[in-house]
Amino acid sequence: MPVLTHHRATPAEGGHPGPRDRALRPGSRDDERVARALRLIEEGFLADRPLSALAERVGVSERHLRRLFLERLGATPPSLHRARRLCVARRLLTDTSLPIIEVALEAGFGSVRRFNACFREAYRMAPRDMRRLAERTLHRRVA
Repeated sequence: MPVLTHHRATPAEGGHPGPRDRALRPGSRDDERVARALRLIEEGFLADRPLSALAERVGVSERHLRRLFLERLGATPPSLHRARRLCVARRLLTDTSLPIIEVALEAGFGSVRRFNACFREAYRMAPRDMRRLAERTLHRRVA
């Protein structure tokens, strides 16, 4: 027995482009804006400036920038900025012996309390537990 499925007409077939169709247009002006915004986020642009400044820098409204990021990347610019800071913190925790307060500040967090909360939410463990886990793993490899 054949399975019936709903077919949405693609833009090539005269249909309206959906979010996935828009996300797959290489070289579009919006894709260039997202790429530029990503580079700026990676350079720490949002560390000391609001999202509205990033949107202005790439030539769109804040609302449109959020929409572009959600369509193409599935995340907002602030959430990607937070993820970047958490990755830096994780690397510092596992690769250095810096005190946790210095890790938090180096990763761009304004307070240890906020750092601990974000880290625990993302990794489901406290920063000190991540460090201990990394140390145990390293000792096992060496032994």
